[in-house]
Amino acid sequence: MQLDTGCALSLAPINFFKEICPDVEMKPTNVVLSTYTGKTLRPLGEAFVDVENLGLQHSLPLLVVQAVSLL
Repeated sequence: MQLDTGCALSLAPINFFKEICPDVEMKPTNVVLSTYTGKTLRPLGEAFVDVENLGLQHSLPLLVVQAVSLL
């Protein structure tokens, strides 16, 4: 599953994160995002999630945000 293919970072809303990754620990992050309208958004935290693509497994960072949509 791809969460946001137009973004340099992977983002997920908190409700999706809790449902799909209930056992994954979310840690604080200092990342500050800037939307296309110029507003800033501070993620709730960052988690490393295990993903598989073409048979290869990786642990990748996922920023967890409050909003369902950043638009």
